[in-house]
Amino acid sequence: MKAYGKFLNESTYELTEEYGSKDENGTTISKKVIRIKSNGKIEEKKF
Repeated sequence: MKAYGKFLNESTYELTEEYGSKDENGTTISKKVIRIKSNGKIEEKKF
């Protein structure tokens, strides 16, 4: 598992978590992205 984050702008921070096995090209199969906004709203997406 690998996790990392970055600021997209002044009011949004994006945290990405990669997990699962990798395919033959070394690409992680599963990814979860959580966006935290300054107003307290949290958005979560899974790929």
